[in-house]
Amino acid sequence: YKNYVSGIVDRYIYDGVIEDSIKIAPTPTPTPTPNTDFKNKNYSISAQTELAIPHIRSMLEGARVNDLNQISSALYDLGNINLPARGDRELARALNDEGLAALKANDINDAIDKFTNGVQADQGDQEIVNNLGYALIKDNQYDQAIYALMNTLTLAPTRSAAWANLGYAYAKLGKEDDSVSAYLLTYRFSQSQQ
Repeated sequence: YKNYVSGIVDRYIYDGVIEDSIKIAPTPTPTPTPNTDFKNKNYSISAQTELAIPHIRSMLEGARVNDLNQISSALYDLGNINLPARGDRELARALNDEGLAALKANDINDAIDKFTNGVQADQGDQEIVNNLGYALIKDNQYDQAIYALMNTLTLAPTRSAAWANLGYAYAKLGKEDDSVSAYLLTYRFSQSQQ
């Protein structure tokens, strides 16, 4: 997890300038529909995540305008979403270990396959879902990574690693405001704010 911050994000954070030129209109709760955009992968966004996305977007907006009440309210709303049932934890953890080994060996496609299968085995494992998002970033699949990271944040909305990965994916897509907001939330939820 190195090199999270791109030069454009550094500049924004260093100068203390956070533009709020993009306003997010309140979004009605969508009807859950799976997304299967992944290149030759059998992975989809969860129905719970479809319900969570407006609240995650609200957290990003709250960070953008420094509105702690908006962040807290969205965090509370996320806590009221029913999470997916846990699956085969033993199989999922074994697949996660294999995916991490594939990442270490720089076999990104194998890592994505292992993490995808791990998520299918246990949709409620926030670490595996986050690792899938990271592997998709490594494969330059930034839009798909965002979906996986939204799944992670649905399961664990204060997971700073997921916010950092999300910030990086947004930066790579040129979505500067969302990237900076995600990095601000990374800082807010990190254990050590020094």
